[in-house]
Amino acid sequence: MIGIKDIITAINDLLAQNFTDVTIQSTDITEGYTRPCFYVELDKNSASKINTKLRDKSISIRIYYFPKDRYNNEVENLNIQDQLENIFLEGLWVNPSFFMPTFQQDGQDSGLDFVIVDGVLQLQFYLYAVQAIEDTDTSEPLENLNVNTDVKTN
Repeated sequence: MIGIKDIITAINDLLAQNFTDVTIQSTDITEGYTRPCFYVELDKNSASKINTKLRDKSISIRIYYFPKDRYNNEVENLNIQDQLENIFLEGLWVNPSFFMPTFQQDGQDSGLDFVIVDGVLQLQFYLYAVQAIEDTDTSEPLENLNVNTDVKTN
């Protein structure tokens, strides 16, 4: 079963492959960091059971990009935004056989939300998946169902 750690690892690996000269910061960014760098954060994770064999999962991911220069960074941020859009617009391959599409918060369609706050580029997107789970239902299957179709009226 694919877990949160697998998803974050896949995102970090994809960033490292596409931005070889940018550090991927994996510890808390309040402790200090070297520019330029990415920091990946899980915003929200929700899961629900569809039936005894399936669950659905939606995850909100936020990627921060801290540019080389803290003050003169507009062009750099725009270039990184274009590259991130190309990488994550369709979704994420967590492994060769497990794909998670991106969607907007309302679940209508795919989408990436970019914003620049205090010179830091932020990308937020949502991933969705349906996964098979171990069937824990121990009840016996229904073999026969008798239905009385005679309708009595008063």
